Amino acid sequence: MSPGKYDVEVSKRGFSKIRQWVLLEEQNLKVEVELEPAYFIGKRFQSELSSGGLGPKMVAVGAGSFTMGNNQRRLASPAHRVNVEEDFAISIYEVTFAEYDRFAEATGSAKPSDAGWGRGDRPVVNVSWRDAQKYVKWLSKESGKQYRLASEAEWEYAARGGNSHQYWWASSDARGKANCRRGCSSEFTKLFSISTAPVGHYQANPFGLFDTAGNVAEWVEDCYQAGYDPAKTTSAPVKISGCQLHTVRGGSMRDSSNKISSDYRKGLNETALTKDVGIRVVMELDQ
Repeated sequence: MSPGKYDVEVSKRGFSKIRQWVLLEEQNLKVEVELEPAYFIGKRFQSELSSGGLGPKMVAVGAGSFTMGNNQRRLASPAHRVNVEEDFAISIYEVTFAEYDRFAEATGSAKPSDAGWGRGDRPVVNVSWRDAQKYVKWLSKESGKQYRLASEAEWEYAARGGNSHQYWWASSDARGKANCRRGCSSEFTKLFSISTAPVGHYQANPFGLFDTAGNVAEWVEDCYQAGYDPAKTTSAPVKISGCQLHTVRGGSMRDSSNKISSDYRKGLNETALTKDVGIRVVMELDQ
């Protein structure tokens, strides 16, 4: 290379890149740089979007293993050990109307109804599994990162927040912990009236995630099956040819507290639009 001033960028997968000006003179030049990991467990971040602005707030969650399911629930049994093989990032909050509306405006998609509860920082509702797929595809294109829905195993692993109890707060007493119809003493939902709460209104779980119990249930990637195959020990999503039913996790403000536990699950048609189901996203981390 000829002597002169060069703008040099050093990058490696899984590490933050460094860019700096280097002056090259007549003699050989050796410059040492130390790259820092792009992510560490517990790191919070937002991806820059090519059209401007930022994506959902994310937190990095470390790989590990846990007991998935509950032998006391027919549709969530048998309880079995699952390995989450890779670190991943998951959205701290349920995707809000503000975030989803931006996608809708950018792509010409229809804006879903807010059921009269308000938009902004309320969790988006009335979105199908197919809508969720379009949203994560758009996020991926805008950010250059790989966004997707969580697998069911990743979702439960993150929702449990590192503990083995049905609820991340350990006890079965949900009062003041979540937005649900019965057993939560919610200011947003009563026996004969329901509404969503703004995201983040209640306490976060030990991994820093809000509203994994109640508020709105959340689509995951998996095809729905009644119960688990105990031989499946990986966190990969369940895929079935011709699948139309997909799993929904977390319970919602429509449910009683016994249905907002970390193990509660149900299936919905991928085209279903309901006012108690929304979206939480995952981003794959460079390894």
